Amino acid sequence: MAKAEVNFSTCYSEGSFLEKVQKERDKKLNELWSGVNYIKYMNIIERRIELLNDLHKIYPDLELQSEALQGWRTKLYPFDEFDYYAELRAPAVHYRILPNEIVFEIDGDNLDKARKEAKRITKELLLLGAKPFVGFSGNRGYHIHLLVAPPDGDVFNFAIAMGCREFTLTLFEILKDLIKPKYLDEGVMLSKHHTIRAFYSLNMKTKKWKVPVFGRQYSVWVLPKRWWERVFEELKNSIEVEEVIKKLEEFDKPRVRKAPSKKYKWIERVLENPDKITDGRARLLWLAIVPYLVLQGYSDEKVTELCQKWVEKSGAEWTSKYRCKVSSMIKHCRDYERKTGQKWMPISLNKLVGLFPDLKYLKGVVL
Repeated sequence: MAKAEVNFSTCYSEGSFLEKVQKERDKKLNELWSGVNYIKYMNIIERRIELLNDLHKIYPDLELQSEALQGWRTKLYPFDEFDYYAELRAPAVHYRILPNEIVFEIDGDNLDKARKEAKRITKELLLLGAKPFVGFSGNRGYHIHLLVAPPDGDVFNFAIAMGCREFTLTLFEILKDLIKPKYLDEGVMLSKHHTIRAFYSLNMKTKKWKVPVFGRQYSVWVLPKRWWERVFEELKNSIEVEEVIKKLEEFDKPRVRKAPSKKYKWIERVLENPDKITDGRARLLWLAIVPYLVLQGYSDEKVTELCQKWVEKSGAEWTSKYRCKVSSMIKHCRDYERKTGQKWMPISLNKLVGLFPDLKYLKGVVL
């Protein structure tokens, strides 16, 4: 029996559905803002979302927590610009400090003293080659953020590597000994699940915004090899972190792109002959092409670029349908590898054709 198809247009009109969604969003926003006219702050909040989007590209497990004007917080939720429309536009948004992030929170009893100390620390970090992103907290202190990457610049894989947090904490201790910061709240770094307010979020006590005072965006500090080796030496002095050392040394090994196995040669043929693809592009991207490119070791940006070129060469337009399929599958592959330690494998040609008989024409493409 053929699978029944439901025509959702008979259930509701597109206009009424969108109106219902918008009303729910507006209701949530009004609750978060306690009736304050939040529309006038939207330009500021959009800048916050841009910065959070940058962090999400570096760390796909970015978790957020919204805070309402009256002080209550939502539960932690994964970053998603669209599914969490209202929460992302709350007066304040906090995020869990990333495994490869260092934060110096300078919080003195005197704002002028805190400002001078933040300037001094920023200068010291710049002299060391670091790339600090500094913000006024909105109260009586400053937040100095550093994102760290290994010498090869592979920030994405470093940020999700086991042992990254311990490595970053060790680097933090080295920097602290060198710079000797005053008015430092060390609990921000030492607490495993500490959250910190995102830039362009309100301080609920003073109703002032956390805004950048040095830098306009997060920049990654690619550690020189001498710094990388120094942190390793510090880690090796501690018996408790033998497992961390092992994991990071595995990460530090040169990563060689694997040659395609014979099982997946058909995907290479599909990629080489886009002009012969007449149907099933989205399914091919989702089940075969994206997993195959991720398996070959390409970065997320390169996977997206190659998929776009393939779609366009096949005679189709690179629409949001394809973009969403690609980004969603990339995330799925990364999540699966992080949770299981194994790669998500592409589907075989026989299985694909078995699931979708209309794609049987592909066998003529790959022969």
